[in-house]
Amino acid sequence: MLDVLPIQGYMRTALGAHAPLTALIGDRIYDRVPEGAVFPYVVIGEAQAARLNASPECIDDWEAFAQVDVWSRAVGFPEAKRIGKACGDALAERDPAIDGLRVHWFRPRDELYRVDADGLTAHGLLVFHLRCGPTGD
Repeated sequence: MLDVLPIQGYMRTALGAHAPLTALIGDRIYDRVPEGAVFPYVVIGEAQAARLNASPECIDDWEAFAQVDVWSRAVGFPEAKRIGKACGDALAERDPAIDGLRVHWFRPRDELYRVDADGLTAHGLLVFHLRCGPTGD
């Protein structure tokens, strides 16, 4: 199995170090949203990995997807979209160094903005796509 935890660590560090994003949300980057969290904020969400090469003589490569969720209570979508763009810019390094992984590429794949079921909250879903494998193969 691929250890996807280093991907989350990379994303947290890159998002937290991006000044345009922190200007919009401060340090409100979560993987579990605390009770009473102040809007807007970003959540490093779900991750999925699928093995590409299954034979022992092949390099162990994986295709992975990592999600970032943007949450805003501002009217309409402008704030959520500004935060989403800042997240994308923060994660724009195409071949990042991620501890324990060799990364072939890391890129944005999907972006969707919608109104949450509560009818008040803008929710942005950003999906990033990467191809990687454990180091030392």
